[in-house]
Amino acid sequence: MTKTELKKTITNLNKLLRAGEYSTALELAVSLDEPAVMESVSESIFAAFKKILKKRDYAVADQLIDGIYMLGAPSVFEKLLNGCAIDAEGKLVRNALFSGSAPQLAFNDYVLLNLIGHAPENCIIGNSIKRKNIIELKRYGGDYRSSSGSESKMACFPIGICKCNNLKKLDFSWNDISELPPEIGELNNLESLDVGYNGSWSKGLIIPKEIGNLKKLKSLDLHSCDIDALPVEVCKLPKLETLDVSGNKLNSFSTELWNHPLIFKQGSLDFDDNPVWKSIDSIDLCLNDVENLNNTHVITMLYNADYGYSSDRQTAYIKHRLRPLMSRKETQEVTSINLAGYSSYSGSLILKVIPQFLQAYNNLLTLELRHNEITVLSPELGKLNKLEELDLRNNKLSELSSLIGKLKNLTTLQLDGNNLSALPAELGQLTKLTALGITGNDIQSLPAEMRNLSGMQNLIWESTTDSTKDISASFEVLSQISGLETLHLILSKAVHLPPEIGTLQNINELVLECSSLQSLPDEFGNIANLEKLELRSCNNLTDVNALTQLSKLSMLQMETSKKVKPYPRPMNMETRGEVDDYFRRLLKASGKELPDILKKKESGGDRATAAKLKKFLKQRDYDAIDQGIELARSLSDPLVYESLLEGCKIDDEGYLIRNKAFSGSGPAQPYLDYALWNLIGHAPEKTQMDNSLKRTNITVLQLSNDVTNGGNIPDWVYECSNLEVLNWKWTLNGISSDLSQLTKLKELRIVNAGLTSLFDFPKLCSLSLLDLSFNNLTGIPNIIYNLEGLTTLNLESNPITEISPNIKNLINLQYLNIKGEIKEFPDELFKLKKLNSLPLECPLFYSTSYNYSTQSWTLDLSDPKVINDIYTKIENFIDRLILSKNNDLMVSLLNSAFCLNYNSANKITLDSSLKETDTIDPCSIFQNTKFYQVFSLQLLAKLPDEVVQKTIISCDKIQKIYLPKGFDVFPEWISKFKNATEIDISDTNINSFPKYFVNFKNLSKLKFRITDYESADRWIKEIKSIGNKKIFESMLHGIEIDPGEFDEINDLKKSGYLSKGEGLLLDRVKDINYPYDIYFFWNLIGVIPEKIEVHSSLLAKNITKINLSYVLGHEDDGKPISKFPENIYNFSNLDELIVNRTNIELLPDGISSLEKLKKLEIQENSLKNFPTEISNIQALEVLNISFSYNLEQTPIFNVIKSLKFLGTLKNTGNKIDSLNKSFSSLKSLKRLDLSCNDFREIPQQLYSMKNLEIINFSNNNIKRVSNDLLSLKKLKSLNLTFNKKNINVPDELLKAEGMDFNFSASIEKPQGKKKLDPKALRTVLKDIKDLIKSRSYHSIDEGIALARSYDSPILYEKILNGCSHDSSSYDAWVRNSLFTGSNPAQPYLDYALYNFFGYAPDNATIDSSLKRKNITSLAISSWNRWCGKGKDSSIELSRFPKGICQLTNLKNLTVSGDLGGYHSDYEPLPIEIANLKKLEYLKLKGNNYSNLPPEIGLLPKLKHLDVSGNANLIIPDTIKQLTSLKILMYSGPDTVKKKIQYLLPGVKINPDN
Repeated sequence: MTKTELKKTITNLNKLLRAGEYSTALELAVSLDEPAVMESVSESIFAAFKKILKKRDYAVADQLIDGIYMLGAPSVFEKLLNGCAIDAEGKLVRNALFSGSAPQLAFNDYVLLNLIGHAPENCIIGNSIKRKNIIELKRYGGDYRSSSGSESKMACFPIGICKCNNLKKLDFSWNDISELPPEIGELNNLESLDVGYNGSWSKGLIIPKEIGNLKKLKSLDLHSCDIDALPVEVCKLPKLETLDVSGNKLNSFSTELWNHPLIFKQGSLDFDDNPVWKSIDSIDLCLNDVENLNNTHVITMLYNADYGYSSDRQTAYIKHRLRPLMSRKETQEVTSINLAGYSSYSGSLILKVIPQFLQAYNNLLTLELRHNEITVLSPELGKLNKLEELDLRNNKLSELSSLIGKLKNLTTLQLDGNNLSALPAELGQLTKLTALGITGNDIQSLPAEMRNLSGMQNLIWESTTDSTKDISASFEVLSQISGLETLHLILSKAVHLPPEIGTLQNINELVLECSSLQSLPDEFGNIANLEKLELRSCNNLTDVNALTQLSKLSMLQMETSKKVKPYPRPMNMETRGEVDDYFRRLLKASGKELPDILKKKESGGDRATAAKLKKFLKQRDYDAIDQGIELARSLSDPLVYESLLEGCKIDDEGYLIRNKAFSGSGPAQPYLDYALWNLIGHAPEKTQMDNSLKRTNITVLQLSNDVTNGGNIPDWVYECSNLEVLNWKWTLNGISSDLSQLTKLKELRIVNAGLTSLFDFPKLCSLSLLDLSFNNLTGIPNIIYNLEGLTTLNLESNPITEISPNIKNLINLQYLNIKGEIKEFPDELFKLKKLNSLPLECPLFYSTSYNYSTQSWTLDLSDPKVINDIYTKIENFIDRLILSKNNDLMVSLLNSAFCLNYNSANKITLDSSLKETDTIDPCSIFQNTKFYQVFSLQLLAKLPDEVVQKTIISCDKIQKIYLPKGFDVFPEWISKFKNATEIDISDTNINSFPKYFVNFKNLSKLKFRITDYESADRWIKEIKSIGNKKIFESMLHGIEIDPGEFDEINDLKKSGYLSKGEGLLLDRVKDINYPYDIYFFWNLIGVIPEKIEVHSSLLAKNITKINLSYVLGHEDDGKPISKFPENIYNFSNLDELIVNRTNIELLPDGISSLEKLKKLEIQENSLKNFPTEISNIQALEVLNISFSYNLEQTPIFNVIKSLKFLGTLKNTGNKIDSLNKSFSSLKSLKRLDLSCNDFREIPQQLYSMKNLEIINFSNNNIKRVSNDLLSLKKLKSLNLTFNKKNINVPDELLKAEGMDFNFSASIEKPQGKKKLDPKALRTVLKDIKDLIKSRSYHSIDEGIALARSYDSPILYEKILNGCSHDSSSYDAWVRNSLFTGSNPAQPYLDYALYNFFGYAPDNATIDSSLKRKNITSLAISSWNRWCGKGKDSSIELSRFPKGICQLTNLKNLTVSGDLGGYHSDYEPLPIEIANLKKLEYLKLKGNNYSNLPPEIGLLPKLKHLDVSGNANLIIPDTIKQLTSLKILMYSGPDTVKKKIQYLLPGVKINPDN
């Protein structure tokens, strides 16, 4: 390239980069491969990054990072990452480029972490940020707060980090990450992952199934991620010890979690603050599962668990239910249980019935069940015969069962607040009862048997009866209860009390609540012992003269008896002197003579009144403060007020400024404020106080119900004649007509006051702002429509359902907020010319109800009628708006609709950052309000052009369109948005595109729903009809056909599979193995138009391999495909077609068009026919039809006999016992696999097939082999393993040169041993012990080999001295000092111990429990409980000790943990396992085995095999030889289970018991 060309190229590249065309620029730079260009690009990219960081565009940043990663220029990364590092705590150290404020820092860190993850290995950067050196990484969002308090939270997970394969600890907590990428499963060494406090409140953190690949993960923190279900892959993580899922939305837990091998035994689980613990039903379902498992570790952890804030009731209920399962002794020691349902927090639980588990608490003395919804007493309650106290207050009991009489030891019974109308006679059997509560019921009369309750000391009786007979009878019963001293009578309808009240001679305290009572009978004075009396709520009582006869009365309260003279009502009188003084005034006022008991000195009643005033005002009792205020008012002395109010004032905003006398602690302040406001309100005009306190000077007041005891606006407020602003919060009984006195009032706010009506609301002519939000108004009172001066009306959060046409009177109204339950706007509202705002938040179009506690709506979107109603109302609203011709309102609504921003309080603000040149994405604006997007788009499409031109919005600017559910066809108004680039109809029932789509030239991305194969076919047809190449390119973007790499786990090549991409459904369905996706995309690829930009592997001319197989061991990838994509037949260059393990039943006609097909595999399918057209594919060389259970063999032979070039045929597992006569016509056949069939001899047809080189007849029933095989001169290998035991093979065949015979598994043969010189014993013994202690399996194997090389029992005796084993216990090992060590050393020592007693000679003098002949049962584990408690005390054994295979009498072997599962250098089970001929039970559960050795089939007595919990396990075909097998536990995919069942029809797979 010349200098001129070079300069021109660099100039073009710089232009592209400045224009933001990063991908194009980078691809051009890579193709040129000029160092000077690369250096120039490096500088330009650095400048581009500065620009991108300012815009905070994640998509553009990803595009640029991907581009420079493709560029592969280390200098680019070196320049960008210069000065960056990761410190010792795992935190980022940023250079100047990536530094910034807290909001900017989140995006910078996302880019920086991605760059670190993508940096080439040869890049010269700091060691701490090289991928291989990154062990710990912490990006905690709360660490980077700005001075203003804003946090720096990443919105996306930087996928580049997933390339740091050595990462062990990752902390991304307190960010705004909504989804973890599938690539996180590539962090193979990750041990700790913290992503707490991420996710979105609307859908929670999305966790991919690939998290199950983190096999070494020990700690996982998902705290407060708003997840509603715990992925099962998390529950199966084998090494997980610590799991935190607290603060989420979990309603249940799976049994896989309770079965986890480590969490409950030695780890920890934090699951508090989840909905599962918020209700009795969900708790019971959860505990039922736990009880069925009967796992003591799980029960213990649940018993000791923390269930979150406000969870006392949950904790108590769970502990009481689980305690009988843990300890009978502790259960018997419990004497008190509290299951009260009431709580001031959200964590309360409500019982419907009395729990059955209570019957286990035989020694229970106290039981609290108040504030529940119990309707009947269950029989379990009658079994608690020691119960002394029972609290059933505030339930729903309508009848008290007779079984209450069985609780003979009851001393206290609380039944208040139920629905009882009578008490049973059996109540009289509770002779020990001292307290009975029955208020809040309507018990008409008391049963006569209650007279037996002689120990009862107090009683409250409430009844609505007005029957004098019932009341008289009840008084007679009460008079016979000898111990009754305190009585509370609530008789609301009793106008007169019967004379029998005078028989209550034992009562010394009486509270009487009789709202209808007019006078006290003379007999009332006969209650001789009465000392304290309260006449409560006796509002109609006028005559109390009978009280003057009560000679012992020393306390009287009657403040609510307002009609008793003299007025004002008397104060509480708590001394005998005060009572006497009151009666003097009472009788003097009525003109009656004083009785003898009151003929005392008539003075002192009003003594020291002034001295008491301050004492009254500072009490925490509103009644006492009222008395003080009354006393102050009666004095009318300005000096009193001046001394009390000195230093107080009201500020400009109407708030009270207090002096020291009226300042107090939090609990005391409301009472002090109440007293202070009342003093201000009642201060005489002549009082010398701050001017702001004078009523005529007050213009602004901020008040609440603290200023009043009765819930009314105080009278003195109405005397504030110049008041302009009045703000009231909290409870208010109503609005008085006295408000009309405030003629200058301009602003009135009464918020959250519980108002239900405005009956006396006056017409305030000066009022311009009225705020009645957060009340309970069900309608707008007509008086409000007459307030013509109103400019602002706020009725938010009231259950108002309609607006009257009278709204037209509010001609000055500019702002209206009526968020609540409005379903319709009247036409008159649109005609208000000054109105420039409407509440688009309200569910105007929704059939819904509003939840005032959560400030949200409940909407049943599963009902099609609801959806249709919404769209109908939207259209009607817009049509009426247009008819109103209120252009200003239209402009306001349109701007509001497209500029909504939602902050944390869900309020609407205008987005000032929207520019006139910006394109608009309603999907992001309305991400939480899908129906508003439909509203906004319709509004934009239908409004007149002259209205739209007044805004910065237009149809041409709309790029993305989303239609929610409810649409069956495309609406016509969509045609206005011709510049749309993306349309999403995936939630609708739309199944075709409109004709006007051909005009959408920029449309490049479509999202729709595929639910079955028919819909996939239909969409293929629709996409072709549009003829838009961009749609093909977007759907197939990132998708390619895997060129093929060996998959060791599944023993197959992955060639021909579709890789994941960014296509249509791959955003929603996370794996390409989803069957409808496979079907759709293969058919789509088959109709790709010419000259389209997709991956070259998708072009028909390049497609040579296609793989539709279902991968074994990946059952979570979806179901196997069940319909063949016919468009595959369009790939004329196809030479390999693999369709294994699917549910396809039919290969459609047309397969013969694949003329170049060389390989066809249709193994393990549901095919019902073998296409005859296959006979026309003359190029076919390899055919696999194994395990095709439904195919008949004869038609197959008739088809394949004409395949002249067929060289390989695999036909295994089809129960064939003979071959068709025409089989020998396959002259080109070289490889033949007929294993796992029923052949008894080698078929004669084979002897004439001279080109055969490899023959496999393993797993058949062949008894003998003929010499005729010698005629096959090219035969190189013959496999006859796993046939009859004594198979007869002629010597001539065994001696034939160049032929490899395989008959059985190889078993280790004994080697020659040498004698040990006694003089060398010490040296050899030391060498062996040193090797044992080396912490190296290889060295230990050398030590074992050294010991076995000698014929010396004494070596084993010295080594095993002091060791023993108890087979009846899981891990009852007794180890000597040699085999005992620290946690890191113990697995190696155990490995040596297992081997040494396994290889110990029979004549060695060791403990009998270690002799081979005595060991019939053995359990090996990768962890052992003997080592102690705690998550760091687990011991991992990672290599199988082959010495175990020498225990020939072994019948029961358990191998649990992760034995060998992660170490590819070792076989999980050695082939020597075949030595255990007597083995009957083999448990391999919970390991990570990927395969079992074929020698597993050589265990003739094996009855029970458990291989569950082993991901990706391959079962060998030799399992067919296990003829004694009865039960197989296996957790793999159904396709494999079907195959096993086919091989072993009599075996039960995963039986329930």
